[in-house]
Amino acid sequence: EKKRTQKTLNSFFTAAPSKKRRKAVSPKKTNESTMEQIVNVKEGEEWNDGDEVKENEEALPVTGYGVWVSEIMLQQTRVEAVIPYYLKWMKSFPTVEQLASASEEDVNAHWAGLGFYRRARLLHAGAKKVMKEYNGQVPNTVEELLKIDGIGRYTASAVASIAFGVSVPVVDGNVCRVLSRLTGIANHIKAPIFKDDLGWKLAEQIVCSENDGHAGDVNQALMELGATYCAPSGSGIDDDDPLKEFYMSTVIGRSVVEAMMTIMMVEERENGSIMDVNDVLAHFNHETMCGDGADKCRLCHSNGVPSVLAQICQDWIDYMASEYGDVSSYIKQRKKMTLSKIEKEVASKIGHGAFPVPPPKKAKREEVLAVAAISLLAPETLGRKSKNGEEKIVNRWLMVKRPKEGLLAGQWEFPSVCVWDSTDKQKDGKKGKKAMVKNGEVVIPIVKALERKRSLQSFLENMTIPSLLDSDDENQIRRLFKVTCKSKRINLSQEKTSNSTSPPLEHIFSHVRHTMWVEHGHIQLEEDDEISFDFSSFESSSMSWKTEDGREVRWMSELDMKKVGVTSGVKKILAAVLKKRK
Repeated sequence: EKKRTQKTLNSFFTAAPSKKRRKAVSPKKTNESTMEQIVNVKEGEEWNDGDEVKENEEALPVTGYGVWVSEIMLQQTRVEAVIPYYLKWMKSFPTVEQLASASEEDVNAHWAGLGFYRRARLLHAGAKKVMKEYNGQVPNTVEELLKIDGIGRYTASAVASIAFGVSVPVVDGNVCRVLSRLTGIANHIKAPIFKDDLGWKLAEQIVCSENDGHAGDVNQALMELGATYCAPSGSGIDDDDPLKEFYMSTVIGRSVVEAMMTIMMVEERENGSIMDVNDVLAHFNHETMCGDGADKCRLCHSNGVPSVLAQICQDWIDYMASEYGDVSSYIKQRKKMTLSKIEKEVASKIGHGAFPVPPPKKAKREEVLAVAAISLLAPETLGRKSKNGEEKIVNRWLMVKRPKEGLLAGQWEFPSVCVWDSTDKQKDGKKGKKAMVKNGEVVIPIVKALERKRSLQSFLENMTIPSLLDSDDENQIRRLFKVTCKSKRINLSQEKTSNSTSPPLEHIFSHVRHTMWVEHGHIQLEEDDEISFDFSSFESSSMSWKTEDGREVRWMSELDMKKVGVTSGVKKILAAVLKKRK
């Protein structure tokens, strides 16, 4: 069938552009996007199904810096989520120079909500390097781009090809999906041999087939196809899919189903028995299906071919059951071994859906945190008069800056302590409570309230220093923070009985889940209290200071949090505390 119907990829990518106008695909249906999708949307506009960019609409110029920013933002983030952030970013930091001169907090504030904050930190550092070593000009070669902080092979290739027309391939998850289906690669898109090695060589054959300066267009086309017609839910037989006639996945789907039906019908006629999926799979020969030496294939996963065969066979059995009811009766009554037109379409879809194979699932790391949300009343402006000349009194919250390395590096958060994690390793080298697994899921333990409070109290005491509150009496300062730990934790349940336990908050990242037990308290200062706060300015030692290990601490209003760009996890804690206090 391949010899009769399948065209070569080179015939498609070297052919003249078709004059046929294909239907528009809404960006809402994509996971990633080309540069044009982002830059042609005006600030304040939202995507709507069926929206098309007008030809005369003013667009941001496609520059090395603009492509760099867009590609960093689009890493592991949906395009519809990126668009408003990109527009705001380019309005505030339209050039490398303006980004390089921006403050860390201003950069974080513009990134807040996109997640994976390390990307913003590296983008900021990269801009500074471009200013220092490249005179403010983004390099136009892959080799030089790779020397910039936060730019890897994918981003360097994207910037070089899209912005500067360099003839190099760009390979991401979407492109790997397209390549897997075009060539029948039985592997997952995150496999190092695929996404970091041979996938680039395959893509290079397509992108660099004609060195005519259009590598960027071809790269974007491949990425866009992987996000639209060749998305995980793509059928492989859509008439508007330009690669419809080139997919090996659909050929394999039809071939396997035809072989499967032949095996089942022959078995029924000769022995009178109906085979199940396992019986059918036993008849397939591994080396026959993928060539001699299949076990030595570098590109396919060791279990890739059997996985694809099993998926196609099971999906076809499910299709027959849903379409005809009793599979055994259908096999007995069926006369032709060949597939009908409709069955070929179904088999093509099934084969297309079997590629690439699912990646192995990694269990999320689990962490239990004790969090302290501590507030005090203070002027919002701290020494500066408001517009109407009045001093507005607001809650200010104790916030601490995370270390410069690791998860959420450099982000502001409520003081917190990890009291348990599923890796069974503690910072002091001692082993903690061993993680229990039930039905394949890690069981989160209930850490005793007393243990959580002690951990928090120790952390709060250690993050104060004698210069705080302009006092030399460290014990007096520690007493202030001990008072805040006597409050009750947040109770988010509708009702509370004497035997019930208040549920913690939960926040999920890509690779770790936080179970957060929150203690909240408010510092009440009396007129005759020996301890006092200096509210004259933001710089006073009462309002901001550094701990002995160098971490920044600050009392922040909600407006301050917005300015520095706190994470969604911090917002979740604040909202819960405010709700409880009401």
